[in-house]
Formats: sequence, C-alpha cells, structure tokens
Amino acid sequence: MSEYKPTGWPHNRDETPEWLVNGTSRERFIDDIFTELCERLRSAGTPVARATLFLNTYNPRGREHESYGG
Repeated sequence: MSEYKPTGWPHNRDETPEWLVNGTSRERFIDDIFTELCERLRSAGTPVARATLFLNTYNPRGREHESYGG
C-alpha cells in the first residue's frame, strides 16, 4: 500500500494565503483582488476554469424593504 502524500494547500505552501490576508488591504476594488486570486491559484496548480464571487451587502433601510413583492 502506498503512503498518502498530500499535495494541496497547506502542504504545498505558496504565497497566496499570505497575500490574500496581508497583501490586499490597500486594494480598492474587490474584482481586482478576485482576479489576482484566481491567477495565483492557477499558478500554484489549482485548476480554475471558472469562478464566481458573491457578496452579501447590508441594506441601511432595514429588513422591511427586503422583498419587492409587497
């Protein structure tokens, strides 16, 4: 029986998690961060063919304006 050798993060360390946590704080646009993240993941060997970014936002008008049906 062959020995299991993990190949993905965190075993295959690269700079992507460090960059994501500490290197993006001054970036103004989330889409630029997301694009760079996908490029870094691909460079590290993660197969990324398509990616989607979802964001939850806060509605300052409150929950009573949440639905549009009345």
